Amino acid sequence: MSYSKYRFADLTVFSLLALLTSFISEYAYIKLSNPMFYLNFGLLISTIAIVRWNHLGAITYVVAGIPMLLMRTVIDAYWVHFGFYVVANLFVGGACLVFKFIDKQRISSSISHTLLYLFSAFLFVAIAKGFILAISGDNFLISVYSYLVAELFNMVITVIAFVFINRFGKGLIVDMYSYILDAQKETIVHD
Repeated sequence: MSYSKYRFADLTVFSLLALLTSFISEYAYIKLSNPMFYLNFGLLISTIAIVRWNHLGAITYVVAGIPMLLMRTVIDAYWVHFGFYVVANLFVGGACLVFKFIDKQRISSSISHTLLYLFSAFLFVAIAKGFILAISGDNFLISVYSYLVAELFNMVITVIAFVFINRFGKGLIVDMYSYILDAQKETIVHD
């Protein structure tokens, strides 16, 4: 299988997983009357995909926003919801800027680098959502703050799950380009 086909297949699996978990989360949120919290694994899946495939991994979080768009949108606010749940999610790719300063391997090996990476992903999305809401007339800073507070539980769960997966899911949170190159070198040495 070629590199591009493997990348496409891998991103498709991650996107479908993000779509499924977001649909389940959204369905449960709507069905429960006055839930105490909202849990969604879309950002967790996306941050893993971004480590694997750089900015292309951000597509998984865009896909994760589709169930929210379809299940929460009212006709008169469709474009605001489209911007909030789909377009703003694309900005999770901004977390790739962390890779300019920190090697991806260090994100997997250092809790402080992991936290920096994950917090930057949350912050980029929060800022993008704040801009979308500001365009529709809301206060930008209050929107960013409100989103961060509303997503605090998801932030904590994402950090815990990311660290757990990193510790026990060997080979899942890796730069796939480097991983494939190393695997090819091993194959050549063994042949």
